Amino acid sequence: MRFFESFNYDVIIILILIANILVAIFNTLYRQGRRTLSLILPFGILYFLFENIFSFLNKISFINNFLNKITNNFPESKKIKVLIIYFACYLIFFFLISLLYNIIIRISVEKKILGKPSKLAKLISILLGVFCGYVMGMVLMFLLNPIIKINNNTPITKFYLKTANEFIPFSELYVLENVNVEKYFAYEESIGKLTGRTALKNYNEILETFAIFKDLENKIINEIYFSLSLESQSLLDLNSVLDSFKKNSKQILKNEKNIELKTKIRNINSLIEKNIIYLDAYLNLENYDYTTLTNYFIDNFALLISKTNSPLIIDEFTKRVQVFKEYQENKDLYLSLIPDYNSKGIIEADVIYYETFLKTNLDTLINNYENKVIEKDLGILSLFTKYINNKDKLNTFAFNLPLSVKLVMVESDCQLDARKLEKNYLVKAYIEDVVYNKNSIGYSLYSDYYKLQLKTN
Repeated sequence: MRFFESFNYDVIIILILIANILVAIFNTLYRQGRRTLSLILPFGILYFLFENIFSFLNKISFINNFLNKITNNFPESKKIKVLIIYFACYLIFFFLISLLYNIIIRISVEKKILGKPSKLAKLISILLGVFCGYVMGMVLMFLLNPIIKINNNTPITKFYLKTANEFIPFSELYVLENVNVEKYFAYEESIGKLTGRTALKNYNEILETFAIFKDLENKIINEIYFSLSLESQSLLDLNSVLDSFKKNSKQILKNEKNIELKTKIRNINSLIEKNIIYLDAYLNLENYDYTTLTNYFIDNFALLISKTNSPLIIDEFTKRVQVFKEYQENKDLYLSLIPDYNSKGIIEADVIYYETFLKTNLDTLINNYENKVIEKDLGILSLFTKYINNKDKLNTFAFNLPLSVKLVMVESDCQLDARKLEKNYLVKAYIEDVVYNKNSIGYSLYSDYYKLQLKTN
């Protein structure tokens, strides 16, 4: 769970750099040298030796079994396993280097106390402090990511992302699982606005909610109803079972004594409350086609959001209705960008045709968009600009690779190729986790890229 939805990480980077510079100023070069070597050198050692260390530890059955037990419950278990081993190795090398530094490089107590550092020594110490601050900021960005959503477009953070490298493997992993995925969904949103895919996706999700309502009706009638007391049964109208259940659930819970039955009732009630905004449409509409359903939500928006006090449910529904409104307003204009296409008013057919046309005639579509659309969408405009600027490079990707995937990978600060998978074990573990896990947030981006691009080259 993230506590901040958008955080300016530049502030933390600046504070880290200032803190490290101050420490360097008050440190002697001897102490700052130890601090820098202890912090940086483990990355270098692991850059060359981690593959061998990981393979060796994997062969030790009790270590491997122990780590598997810890990580198997995580959706990205391979990545977590590699992270645990990497951090453990890093800490071991950190303390070993610090210890060896104290043994090998000795300075007399008298010199430590009375010696006055030269200006050159102070300057070197400060530069080492800046370098330490850079590395600490890079690692902290990765560690903070699960709890704060970092704004990746601020100047200093963008510089950090541009300098992501294999030496500090967390930096490349951060780019792959955050920056790239964020860009991918932004491109998908823009394409979805144009083709109608986003509106269709939201419509289908509502139909899935209606399927949940249907299952709940069957459950109440077939499992719950005959287990209720006569008093509770009298409160339910089997011709309008969900509506009567919702209105009388509190009284039914008071009437019933069976704990297992009450748990089932609470679970059903919880599911209804979670989807309460959609219940009126399910109960009142005879036809669930796209136009009827979306018009109902647009026209009755104020009434429907009054059904719940949950800000999250209201926010999600508001965004969904906004998608329907935008598509309703722009549909005819966007469909007119396809030469000689006559829509039959079936959204599924429109979307499929549009996506096919976009894949094979994108230049024509861009030209028509430029000439016909007066108020241009910034997201769509950015998408087309990125395509034009990278057109030659994009042609080197597999033909069947989705446009949004190509645009992300052609501009990525971490170029994902076979060599990268061999060299950066964190990246390799993450990719192996997501490409076969449809529930992973990175699946849509990396699954096709891995199968159509990496495995064919």
